Amino acid sequence: VYKRQGLFLSRRFTEPLLAVTQATQRVAEGDALEEVEVEVPATDEVAILVDSFNAMVRRVRATEAEILASNQELEALLATVPTGVLSINADGSRFRPNTAAARTLGAAEWENQWIELRELDRPGLDELHRRLVSDDRATARFEISLEPDDEATRQIDVTARPLPDGGRVVAMDDLTQLIQAQRQAAWREAAQRIAHEIMNPLTPIRLAAERMQRRAEAIEGDIGEVVASGCEAIVAQVAGLRELVSAFQEYARLPEIKPRASDVNRLLRGLASLYDGVRVGLRVTLDLPEKPTVAVVDPVQLRQALVNLLDNAVAAIPDEGTISLALDMDGDTLLIEVADTGRGLPTEDTETLVQPFFSTKGRGSGMGLAMVHRIVSDHGGTLELKPRATGGAIALLALPSVLAPSRPSDL
Repeated sequence: VYKRQGLFLSRRFTEPLLAVTQATQRVAEGDALEEVEVEVPATDEVAILVDSFNAMVRRVRATEAEILASNQELEALLATVPTGVLSINADGSRFRPNTAAARTLGAAEWENQWIELRELDRPGLDELHRRLVSDDRATARFEISLEPDDEATRQIDVTARPLPDGGRVVAMDDLTQLIQAQRQAAWREAAQRIAHEIMNPLTPIRLAAERMQRRAEAIEGDIGEVVASGCEAIVAQVAGLRELVSAFQEYARLPEIKPRASDVNRLLRGLASLYDGVRVGLRVTLDLPEKPTVAVVDPVQLRQALVNLLDNAVAAIPDEGTISLALDMDGDTLLIEVADTGRGLPTEDTETLVQPFFSTKGRGSGMGLAMVHRIVSDHGGTLELKPRATGGAIALLALPSVLAPSRPSDL
């Protein structure tokens, strides 16, 4: 009897202790905390021990859930912020970019993946690699130019800060559009001043030349002919300057965009109909979605931008050729492509092409692409100019927009 009573008492003490020991081992081995609590009944001091262990497991479980939720919130935040963020591990050998950073580096496949830091030691990204290696562990801020594969140059503001665990976090802000906006503002001011300074004396110069030309008609001999022809040339040049000044003024006075629901399919169809066959041997093709694309844009200024691109395409095709207009949507981004089979881009420096006053035609104001770039930038979009693989050039307009459910405005 005493032996059975002793065995019973021993089990009442040892079974809960063994259960706590086994649960502790399971926690150490990484088992899910939801399955770890001890359910063996106990009394007295052993019961207090079991209850304390279960309470500890519940607290750890709650803390783990909070940490998991916080990590998920942080990952969601990093995936949506426009700032590129690189997390660099403690020994500085690998980094993990968020969505914006992977896009900035021209490697979308790197998103949220651990990548060897040496992968940045490549043309276009090597300056970033050099600075991250040389500024190891130090707080640093610098501006660099990145040229990802087959992409335009980007001006990036980089801030690197060390973390307590020995790693680093690197923030990358894309300043490209800001710099472009500042440059456009400077060009607008310059164009306005040039137009003002040039326009004022043009009228008296023209009037004086016309008066001299009329008086020269009464002069006999070679002198009269020379004076008349010279005055005629002056009047012609003044007319050319007035056209140039008008282009400057138009660029400087472009109104603010007024976005509204617009049927972009209809806009492109109208332009294609206008330019198709405008010259013998010139054809315009369309590639549009089957359903109407009603997007929130400024239809008047968008039409002006496309007219400028189409005029350039027509001028670039000397004889027979084709201009292709295509429309697509990439999420909430409106994509419009104008491609031609002409002579191609006059320079590989596409940034120069969109600057005011740049022209390779020997005539004109050189404001066409500058106005296109201005209109696209005012929409918050980007203009990409690139050579066509089969000859010619491509202009791609990417406009952040939304599909509008309301009735489109008249274009």
